[in-house]
Amino acid sequence: MKQVTVVNRIIGPNQPIFIIAEIGGNYETIEQAKKMIDYTKDAGADAIKLQTYFADKIAQPQSRFEVKGLGEIDQYQVCKKFEVNKESHQQIFDYARENGMIIFSTPSCRETTDFLEELGTDAYKTGADEITNIPLLKYIARKGKPIFMSTGISTMTEISMAIEAIKEEGNKDILLFQTTSIYPNDPKDANLRVMEMYKLAFSVPVGFSDHTADIYTPIAAAAIGANMIEKHFCLSRNDPGTDTFFALEPNEFREMCKGIRIAEAALGSAEKKILDGEKKTAKGFRKSFIAWRDIKKGEVLTENNTIVKRPGKGIWPQHYEAILGAKVNKDIAKDDFIRWKDITERT
Repeated sequence: MKQVTVVNRIIGPNQPIFIIAEIGGNYETIEQAKKMIDYTKDAGADAIKLQTYFADKIAQPQSRFEVKGLGEIDQYQVCKKFEVNKESHQQIFDYARENGMIIFSTPSCRETTDFLEELGTDAYKTGADEITNIPLLKYIARKGKPIFMSTGISTMTEISMAIEAIKEEGNKDILLFQTTSIYPNDPKDANLRVMEMYKLAFSVPVGFSDHTADIYTPIAAAAIGANMIEKHFCLSRNDPGTDTFFALEPNEFREMCKGIRIAEAALGSAEKKILDGEKKTAKGFRKSFIAWRDIKKGEVLTENNTIVKRPGKGIWPQHYEAILGAKVNKDIAKDDFIRWKDITERT
């Protein structure tokens, strides 16, 4: 499977999971955005992601949208409130980079794509709403930056067409997110196993862009092999914002990152071998043949005068066919180990 490099980070198989904090429209001031960067960096995130749109370019006036838990909202008015402010974007990009964070965004049109390019965005993210917007995908692809692609409300055919469109522009740095475009979505609708199908079908890094309101689903994604995870973040769910009602607060985000790293470490290697730490355990936990009673020289070893128990410093029980029926060449006291040098012949 292909690996993709974003700035100085390699994303893909045998690499650390790439954790993205989506702060999108969940801040109203520069100071709030800076605090979000501080919190997520300290928690263990690798990247910050914004949303970059102009209301007039993304939604029709008076367009309505049903949001689980919020009811029907006015898309245009929400987008107008949180649409891109060029000065704040510049400051957020600068602050993220000063703090060693990768930063990128989701553009909604050519103009916002060009603006992100002016800021030197490290990558692009395309939303699920753009999966069939082939002209915009091609335009973004021509910028030559890695593209993280959400695949909510998409069929495999649509995803394939989107990927081919990007590749036709000479851009092969594609990363796919399994996404469920319900806000928030129930964990049972996360369908994390789709990631494995994406790996087989497209041979690109895959991950999970999470819209659940919990920390456990992204940890589960890490446990089954996600290469990257994106999670929405807010300072408080009581704050105004586009995603605060299902985003994680600071302590929750920290716990999620911790859980992801634990799951990642627990995956380990596919090679089955005895670890160095286990070798010490084996000495005490493995079992071996031990005299059940005093055994005299020349006596035959049987199930009545031997027992298999801990520790494993004698002959291991897998050799029982060679042990039972053999004679001993010395006296062996009760509870002593039976060793190969104690056996002379079988009867």
